[in-house]
Amino acid sequence: MAFLFQGCGKDTEPPGSEPAGEVQELIRLCGSGVETVLEAGNTRAPGDFPNSQQIGVVAAQYNVPVDWTSYNDINNATAVTNREQGGTFYFDFSPVKYWPFDGSNLVFLAYSPPATATNGLTLEASRTVLDIQLTADTPDVMYASNNTTAATTPYSKNNNPTVNLGEFRHALSRLIINVIADSTMNPAVRLESLIVETTVTGASLNLLQGANGLTVDPPVTAPFQYTLTNSSTNFNNGYARNVIVMPGSEEETVLKVRFSDGPYFDYEATYPVTAIQNANNSGPNLVFTPGVNTTVNLTVRGTLVDHPEDAIYLQGELTDWDERDPLGVTIN
Repeated sequence: MAFLFQGCGKDTEPPGSEPAGEVQELIRLCGSGVETVLEAGNTRAPGDFPNSQQIGVVAAQYNVPVDWTSYNDINNATAVTNREQGGTFYFDFSPVKYWPFDGSNLVFLAYSPPATATNGLTLEASRTVLDIQLTADTPDVMYASNNTTAATTPYSKNNNPTVNLGEFRHALSRLIINVIADSTMNPAVRLESLIVETTVTGASLNLLQGANGLTVDPPVTAPFQYTLTNSSTNFNNGYARNVIVMPGSEEETVLKVRFSDGPYFDYEATYPVTAIQNANNSGPNLVFTPGVNTTVNLTVRGTLVDHPEDAIYLQGELTDWDERDPLGVTIN
């Protein structure tokens, strides 16, 4: 459902340290576009924006060519969603940022979340490339669609003062794992361990290249593991977890599971993602694609002790990320 874009209002600060005759003016950020179609009665809120409602922003002085290191005041600066209206999210810098007093032009790049020492993201010295490493809590890395025209779209306090970042789009893939108890399963069976292991652990995102900006690193020797559970877990009513993975890394990714009913039954297995059957038989093998969910349904059934491998039935499917829930909203 398309919405009309509404520009951000302009705020001013009281006179202070600004030069005589000048007004200190806040920089405002907006994102316009098309929002996911919602079921009747549902609305979006600022809290639906991923990554704690935070984006990272780089600004540069407008020159040809643009030197993205030329404006140190906005370098991996944090901005936070303050409201959503008509399919558009609105952001304020935290701490606040002001337009240059002399009215000079700036250009902007944006991504989410800001790079920090703990989230696996590093902004390179050029400020145009975001390096990504998997961590125990890898964020939903996104880039702003207007990054591709950022170098040629100047903004200033006197001309075009509302910075339109465009639509935020998912750069990586999401793997969803559902552990399901079949009606024939012994209810005493517990999930003892669930691990996602991959040897593709890094990538770089060229912010200026949009959808073509992601370069995934080659496999490494020491695999990375998401340990989703390592304690006895009841899954009779279902168990679901999701993690972020690198696009195209499905051939280097496996699921490791262990089940037990205590004294009698103990079953452990490793399943390559590429060996899991697509629930849509006419569809492709399971792959990791940017902005797409890869869902694996791991169903545990009752079976004879002589054939424990028959107790596990796996199917997968690919779905668009823009679901009708907060985790899957298409961000504008």
